[in-house]
Amino acid sequence: MKPLFATETVHTSPYGEYFFAGVGGERVLFSRADEGKVAVAGSMQRVTDSFHPARRIHVGTCGGAAGRINRFDVVAPERVVIYHIAPAVGDSKEAIAEYSTSLSLPARLPVPAVKATMYSADRDLTAAGLRELNAPHRPVVADWEWGPSPGSLTGMRHPH
Repeated sequence: MKPLFATETVHTSPYGEYFFAGVGGERVLFSRADEGKVAVAGSMQRVTDSFHPARRIHVGTCGGAAGRINRFDVVAPERVVIYHIAPAVGDSKEAIAEYSTSLSLPARLPVPAVKATMYSADRDLTAAGLRELNAPHRPVVADWEWGPSPGSLTGMRHPH
């Protein structure tokens, strides 16, 4: 993104870089987090607390469930299921439900996007794990870097 806005001043934060640029007559904040779920969550929280944006668009990559998504489709998650919550004692379905989030998306998005369920965790989604979670949630994509927060709008380009 920085090459498109080469004249803008880039600032640093504890979680990565950010800059402001004019887009379509609006002042837009672009923020890039360092790698990893913790850095992404910290960066998004910092942006929210420091700048109070009306909308947030999170751009990243995710893997797709074969036959449910096309390569390079843009995905706007309507529901995010955090699937690594599997307690040693207790009901994992209850824990997964507690850590899952439904997102309120605008009726019209700035780009064509597939509205879908996304799985998110800090571990790979195995074939067995996909089968276990498939019936109740029917995911289209999975990511390993991000967990949602209510009110966020996420756009992810599926590269595979």
